[in-house]
Amino acid sequence: DGYAQGATEITLSSTANLIPGKSVICLDQLDDSDAGSETIWVSQKKGISGVEGPGGAGRKGRAQMQMVLATAVHGNRVTISPGLYMPNWRCSQKPGAWWANSVVSGVGIEDLSIDHLNSRSKSGILLYNATRCWVRGIRDLNTNRNHVWFHLANHCVVRDSYFYGTQNKWFLSYGVETYMGADNLVENNIFQHVVSPMIVNGSGAGTVFAYNYAVDDYYADDYARRTKIRVWFLAANAMHAAGTDMMLIEGNDSTGLIADYIHGTHNLVTAFRNQFIGWEPGMSRSTVPINLFTGSRYF
Repeated sequence: DGYAQGATEITLSSTANLIPGKSVICLDQLDDSDAGSETIWVSQKKGISGVEGPGGAGRKGRAQMQMVLATAVHGNRVTISPGLYMPNWRCSQKPGAWWANSVVSGVGIEDLSIDHLNSRSKSGILLYNATRCWVRGIRDLNTNRNHVWFHLANHCVVRDSYFYGTQNKWFLSYGVETYMGADNLVENNIFQHVVSPMIVNGSGAGTVFAYNYAVDDYYADDYARRTKIRVWFLAANAMHAAGTDMMLIEGNDSTGLIADYIHGTHNLVTAFRNQFIGWEPGMSRSTVPINLFTGSRYF
């Protein structure tokens, strides 16, 4: 019981180490196996929805996730906030829950300039097992994989910052990356010379990308490396892995939006009042402002 959309109470087999008001629970369920079995389809299985197999995910075969706060614990009954977002939680998919024993909360990074050119660290700023944390007023340059990484993070904010470049030109080059998260806000930032400035590489229920500006989404593929000419156009707002559901993309000024099928499906995403130009100087391939690939439903 307790799987209806909006439900705020769940029953767990164990509530060990759950602390009301502090513990963040990761809810998940098994992937759908058949594209025709449900109108909402969540899958990351190779040969069904993807061309590379699973991307960023929690437990194997469980792309659908939502991170919630445990607000009360009575025996095995747990009150959660917010309630369940997706309308397809159900017994047949064996819903489950897991959580960390400790979570970073209420920590902020502000007003710094950081250059990662000589760093081997994958991420510029990593928010890991984090809730209600923030990044603001940062100038972040030349990171490796990404500038900010939401890794098991919820209710966190990245705003009013400038992100430039990465050490990669075509693979694993991200601005703000969600790699399992929920209810995070990315607002009023500038991204420059990054392949994929705003990317969801794992579950991201409730995530909002709002009023960001992205320019020069630099991408050097095999053709560019051979000819020294960049022609392949990339979208700044990208959904790349399964579990990218119930998200809002509003008021962004960027090259475009893509929901690909590389690692899985996408559902129930709203793009509202954005300017997606579908063009950059010299780009002549894939110049499409909005690309919704197979497995993208209810946009």
